[in-house]
Amino acid sequence: MFMNCTSLTTPPALPATTLASQCYSEMFYGCSKLKVSETPTAWTIPWRIPQTGEISGEEPWGWNSSMLQGTGGTFTDEPSANTTYYVYNPDYAKTAPGELTADNAISFTSTAEFTLAAAQTGWNGCLFHSTDLKTWEEWNGSAISSAAGKLYLCGKENTKVGGGYDYRWSITCDA
Repeated sequence: MFMNCTSLTTPPALPATTLASQCYSEMFYGCSKLKVSETPTAWTIPWRIPQTGEISGEEPWGWNSSMLQGTGGTFTDEPSANTTYYVYNPDYAKTAPGELTADNAISFTSTAEFTLAAAQTGWNGCLFHSTDLKTWEEWNGSAISSAAGKLYLCGKENTKVGGGYDYRWSITCDA
């Protein structure tokens, strides 16, 4: 249903309490922005199958095969019925930048205005950017401009920020 949907960040509620063979098979396969965890320490929004109640009867063969394969979270296996998992939702995280300050941000400073860009997003949580330490926006890796030569980055829920050649960052300045 959502296979290879790279924009999907939050799985929909799955209310069915009776499962059919392969009913959720590969449902989120390749949804790389979907992040699921077995523990609430990685992300805090609960998600389960079914949304409420319990799965009744025997679970049919392959109902969940490769359901979360190719997703971007710490849990990419086949989920179990009647088990709570935790998902990450960037819109939910955007409400929490009050904890982002100069004390926990990386500062990029120059005598001239510059841009910062990432060839590919190599982080597995969120990165926020600011030019004034008051207004924070989530960064998707596209080019962002500094204001008066200052740019701040701060992360949330990352266990990695980059790696390998394809995850290179570039700073561009005309000075």
